[in-house]
Amino acid sequence: MHIKLNYEFEISISEKAYSAKPNSEDYKGMKFHKVVVNPSKFMEYIKFGYSYCHVFKNDHRSNADFLYTYFVNIDVDDSKVSLADYLKKPYMKPTLAYTTYSNKKNGLYSYRLIYCFSEKIDAQMYEPLYNSICSYVGLANTKDDCGRVLSQLMNGNPLPDMEYYLSNRIYDISNFAQISHLRLYCRESNMYNPKRLNCKKDSNNSINTKIITDLNRLELPVFLAEYARLGLVEQTKLDYNENGYCLIPDTFMKVFNRIVWDNKKARISKFKDGEGRRKRLFTDACIIRKIEPDISFEKLLYNLVYRRMRYYDNSDNVLTNKVLVEKAMYVLDLPLSDLDVLEPTKHGKFTTSKEYCNAHNLKRISYARKVQKDLTY
Repeated sequence: MHIKLNYEFEISISEKAYSAKPNSEDYKGMKFHKVVVNPSKFMEYIKFGYSYCHVFKNDHRSNADFLYTYFVNIDVDDSKVSLADYLKKPYMKPTLAYTTYSNKKNGLYSYRLIYCFSEKIDAQMYEPLYNSICSYVGLANTKDDCGRVLSQLMNGNPLPDMEYYLSNRIYDISNFAQISHLRLYCRESNMYNPKRLNCKKDSNNSINTKIITDLNRLELPVFLAEYARLGLVEQTKLDYNENGYCLIPDTFMKVFNRIVWDNKKARISKFKDGEGRRKRLFTDACIIRKIEPDISFEKLLYNLVYRRMRYYDNSDNVLTNKVLVEKAMYVLDLPLSDLDVLEPTKHGKFTTSKEYCNAHNLKRISYARKVQKDLTY
């Protein structure tokens, strides 16, 4: 998945715009022609009342003349969940979405979700991809399955109460290849490879997939050294005062590391098979993003690789590189509001700086007692 403001692709739109829902006579005379759009332009056509469809031979809309498409359309009709509430769910968000003519009729909601792709989707690929997206986003049992039909046209909506959403997310087919019936196609088409995987854009607004390639080709110590510049995120950043201690905020969070003591020496006890390693790693990723909301894909993936190496027993290779990449993608796709369920880590009232104590030749335990007395006083 890529966030692109100006990515252009082809769709077919009607020659006329309609101020109300087209009737049977409108449909009989409706003609289409191919245009090049970006997501914003696509939405403008919808808001003006144009109908749209896929790309066909000689602009003749039929299953037999279907050539290709760059989008998959999913209709949601008579739902108890509004578009705004649906978009709060932790699913991969559509490129654009809007409410249709029948929205709010009989107290129910109707809307359309459009997923745009970076590559052409042919007839063989379309239905498996449609099924995969529906399964992935929790709409496998949607009432209206018309989006599955290659020749289906979709109406825009120029009504003033139309609600719409625009994310500018452009997907790769491989983003939905985790559903079993799509994997084989993607593998045979060489679609599932690191260069096609979801990455968060960096500060230059470009997509950096090099870290995935390096993760797969470099030895682990070399990889960790190569990307050490990204830094680790293990707890809320603390601001120490000039006296070398700080009060810990109520929102303090820390990633859990299991430490055990053996003969007065601390050692790491790694999480093993049967201890929910995948779920724990997902929680780690959520906490890391909660601590650093604007974390990049690179940095989050680096942290997961480091934690897998240091805190997890992966001798059975269950936590593969692919698993880490997928978890990083998924967590970055979550609305930050979904992370509000994470409770702050239990903590004391203050902590001392190790560096300050070393610089002033102080024992941290003794200095902590002094700080406690001062604070109590």
